[in-house]
Amino acid sequence: MKKSILLLIVVVLSVFYACNKNEDELLDLEYVPTDVIIKTKNKYPINEVFDFINLFQHKVESIKYGFYTAKFPVDSLPYILNYLESKSYVTTTAYIHAKTNKIRVFPKLSEMDNKVFQTDWLATLSELQMFEIDDDNSGGNTLLIHVPIGKEKEWKNRFEKYDLIEWAQLNYSADIALQN
Repeated sequence: MKKSILLLIVVVLSVFYACNKNEDELLDLEYVPTDVIIKTKNKYPINEVFDFINLFQHKVESIKYGFYTAKFPVDSLPYILNYLESKSYVTTTAYIHAKTNKIRVFPKLSEMDNKVFQTDWLATLSELQMFEIDDDNSGGNTLLIHVPIGKEKEWKNRFEKYDLIEWAQLNYSADIALQN
């Protein structure tokens, strides 16, 4: 338990410290080669995110943190989960929202540079009557994109120029050593 609390404190302090650094200080940190992480603005639906992806020839490892509400009755939750988990590119979490009594779905979509998967996801949304939630406090998607090695900073800067993009960053890494 003490180790968990210590780890949480270290992570929180590391994030706080990193957030207070300017971009020049971050340039010296290590990052995962080929990885750029981008966050889309919540006003752009997933079909427009797919259009953005299709502008490039990059692998998209995952799309996360977008969420949906389903118009199916709440007793359909097991059906929706089973249906989504039957898709090779989807892992998901879902629950019944207490205030709205609606099903909320939080999918992780993998390999979404695959246009067959994109088309299937759009059809799935229609079939399951799922709609993106795009309020001002949440929404949007986070994408992990693989770019050519050595070109990560260049692509980060290119991605930031698109209106669809809220932010772009390199996938910085750090070693954390716990001591007893």
